[in-house]
Amino acid sequence: MRSLSLYLAIALGGALGALSRYALSNWIGTRWTTNSFPLGTWVVNLLGAFALGFVFTYALGHELSPVWRTAITSGFIGAFTTFSTLNYEAWVLLSESNWQPALVYLGSSWILGLAAVAAGVAVARALPDVLMVSVTALVSLVATLGIARHAPDAARTQPRPGLAPQSQTPLSAKIHQTTQLEPEKTGGGSR
Repeated sequence: MRSLSLYLAIALGGALGALSRYALSNWIGTRWTTNSFPLGTWVVNLLGAFALGFVFTYALGHELSPVWRTAITSGFIGAFTTFSTLNYEAWVLLSESNWQPALVYLGSSWILGLAAVAAGVAVARALPDVLMVSVTALVSLVATLGIARHAPDAARTQPRPGLAPQSQTPLSAKIHQTTQLEPEKTGGGSR
């Protein structure tokens, strides 16, 4: 019974984390469009690093069931952050000879990621128990309700004027094009 509840908790956390990552990354990409820096993935990974440092430190000093700890860390945060997308986006930048943005992206992701973990650890150690519960509840509420509710539909979203040249496709759009479902073609003729 325990392993079934563990797997279900991880699956639920993972689903919520993946949906939150997609919504937040798209939301950032539509508001702060950039052709040469994957801002959405960068922000998501830094938030995830902070959250992981926070949750592990909180779990060390408090009774947090192994099921909840694993659902939050391996499930939600594991699905929320994305090392593979970070590397793919860096590869795209490098393959397009965007050396400076690629190196800034990789270097800042690593250095600021470590700083975010350290900040999460420091915040978890500094907050009293009552405030910890409030922060944890607020983060969970924002992640599950707020982000997804305010995420724009990618099909209706237009980049904000003046932030990216209209003739170029933003990097975030290139990455997320593969995630958009195409309507099925109907009618006669062969495929």
